[in-house]
Amino acid sequence: MGGGTEPGLSIRLSDGQDIPSVIERLVPVLGESLTQEEVDDILARLTPWMEDQGLEVDFRLPEAVLPPPLTGDTITETFPTSTELEGPHPVYGKELEVLRFAPEGDVAIAPFISVTFNQPMVALNTLEALAEEDVPVQVTPLIPGTWRWLGTKTLNFNADSELFDRLPMATEYLVTIPAGVESAVGKTLQETVQFRFSTPSPSIAGYYPSSSPQPLEPMFFISFDQRIDPSAVLANLEVTAGNNSVQVKLATEDEIKDDKTLSSRIEHAGDGRWMAFRALEPLPPDTSIVVRVKQGTPSAEGPLVTLQDQTYSFHTYSPLKIVEHGCSWGDDDCRPLTPLYIRFNNPIDLDSYDETMLSIEPELPNASVNIYGNTINISGNTQGRTTYWVTVDGTIQDIFGQTLGKDNRLKFKIGSADPILFGPDEIFVTLDPAAENPSLSLFTMNYNKLNVEIYSVVPSDWPAFIQYLREYQRTDLSLNPPASVRPGTSILTGRPEP
Repeated sequence: MGGGTEPGLSIRLSDGQDIPSVIERLVPVLGESLTQEEVDDILARLTPWMEDQGLEVDFRLPEAVLPPPLTGDTITETFPTSTELEGPHPVYGKELEVLRFAPEGDVAIAPFISVTFNQPMVALNTLEALAEEDVPVQVTPLIPGTWRWLGTKTLNFNADSELFDRLPMATEYLVTIPAGVESAVGKTLQETVQFRFSTPSPSIAGYYPSSSPQPLEPMFFISFDQRIDPSAVLANLEVTAGNNSVQVKLATEDEIKDDKTLSSRIEHAGDGRWMAFRALEPLPPDTSIVVRVKQGTPSAEGPLVTLQDQTYSFHTYSPLKIVEHGCSWGDDDCRPLTPLYIRFNNPIDLDSYDETMLSIEPELPNASVNIYGNTINISGNTQGRTTYWVTVDGTIQDIFGQTLGKDNRLKFKIGSADPILFGPDEIFVTLDPAAENPSLSLFTMNYNKLNVEIYSVVPSDWPAFIQYLREYQRTDLSLNPPASVRPGTSILTGRPEP
């Protein structure tokens, strides 16, 4: 077979040759070494080797190096040209106007001030020379900064500050371009142009504590979107525990250094944008704590103050207790092999936990216990239709040093597993015809009956079976597997029943 283009194995046949029945074996010839006289006679025939034949010469460098090729033509004319040429005469409007300006209105941040005119205001020059030009724009309030011409028509202002790369926050700005300003082409601004914009007052960017439960002597932390004076903000701060006011004071440097969480937050808050404080007395347990930055809180960048209260809250820890338990996968009825969980109201102290603090009845094969915060997860080979009792020792402890005080016995009822039937994942399976008792293995769970439909087929049924596989998913056809039912064949119809 061969010569085709179809994939597969190609075989080419050709005439063979007779293999002789007797293969002649070659016998190696034994050589005989030459005598010294014979060797000398051969060497005497060679031309003598002369050591001074001049075979060694110095490396010969080229007499001249070629210059690299040029990629263009050289123009010999002078620049600028000596001939007087007249340039184009631009046409401008009759009067000077302000085309656009920015920012305007209430803005979240003002990186710079920009004003663009419709005519050139300065001649083209170096940046240093342009910086010395008179500026036809006034800004109130007056802040340190630098005016710079961007081209000949646009004027840009940036604040000079080592603390931030923008205009100060919490400030209302008035920008004025007075009437009478003259352009570089002699045109005049007829009417004064003014625009206003304002940057926001302080807003809370982050805070701590931010979750519950919390200890009774936490360190408080608040970061803002701009620089603030911690003392000024503290004077406008209100902390309450339930209905009672809590007296607070700013934290010292040593107190801040001793708190790793606080130090980490300060590192990412930005210089001058945060405050840390603590209560003078321990907070009451099991109480909601509300921190309120009241209306009227000032900024360290500008005169504007906050217009509304900003609050956040957390809860101090309560006595340790178990709040719920059940199956981890959220099933209404626990299934076999489903992990179990026990949830507390406070995080569990891992350092004080011991495996003897948890007992399971009846014994749970391959039991594994893991603690994540306030939750204990229990996994293992739980059996269907079985009730497990988990006893939590009263000495188990939370991160606040509290214990349950007494043992808790919890009930976990495991129901039946969902019925499952699976076997070979192939549509067509061939059994070993040489086996004494050919069999096909199926695996079931919670099925007590299996109805099987058996067909007796012959090789000629194969094309019809292939056609059936192509069309069996079509809903407009009523198809059955093609087969020739032979006499004596048992046929069982139906489906698996639980």
